[in-house]
Amino acid sequence: MKTIKTLLTLLVFGVLLNIFWGKALLSMGMPAAEYYLSLPELMLSTAEAKRGDKNSISRLINYYGIYLNEKDKELFWMRKGAETGDPKFKYLLGKRILVSNPDKAEAIKLIESSASSGFEPAQEYLARYHRHNN
Repeated sequence: MKTIKTLLTLLVFGVLLNIFWGKALLSMGMPAAEYYLSLPELMLSTAEAKRGDKNSISRLINYYGIYLNEKDKELFWMRKGAETGDPKFKYLLGKRILVSNPDKAEAIKLIESSASSGFEPAQEYLARYHRHNN
């Protein structure tokens, strides 16, 4: 019984510490702190993103890419977002691949798909890309 109480106390303490740490970072003016996710927020966002929730996917892209600078996990969630068919995610993934991958065909295909869906930033980017690469 004492072990269970101790574990529950540690769990509650960990969750509260996680929440207050994020708020402390924001109050210190750290730019990436707005993308911080507490452990409960991370768990919830991950579960919702796995079901295809676009807002949760965006939160995870920002959390891993901007807050933690974990580019592999950021790329994973960008791919998941693009799989939903959302033009914004296709555009973001296409730009990311274009910058980091010598094989540009996949990137251009994603950006073209996004642009053909009417996503203006993709249309503008594609026009600039073709202007500078022809």
